Amino acid sequence: MRNCGPRGEERRHDPRVPQLAAARAVQTKPFRSFDCILRDISEGGCRLVGVAIDSIHSPFLLTLPGWPAPRHCEVAWRARKSIGVRFGEWATPADEAAGGRAVTAP
Repeated sequence: MRNCGPRGEERRHDPRVPQLAAARAVQTKPFRSFDCILRDISEGGCRLVGVAIDSIHSPFLLTLPGWPAPRHCEVAWRARKSIGVRFGEWATPADEAAGGRAVTAP
């Protein structure tokens, strides 16, 4: 499920930028929150690592300190200790309220 073609060439449209930041993945139905670490990021997505990384399922909201709002996301691929995330639209206040709780950055 990696983003490589048949010969191992990179298929990403945007290059990844290494980063180390605390993040939170939030599922609204049922409400579950997972603290994780963002390891790299691109325009289209990111890679997350963390203790409960295998418990994160699509769809979810991702929050990071400094972001203007949470972002809709889906799991693009899974590895043993990380997941690839595909970014969707920025969340609206109504999206955040759907789970009945505030969605905040870690």
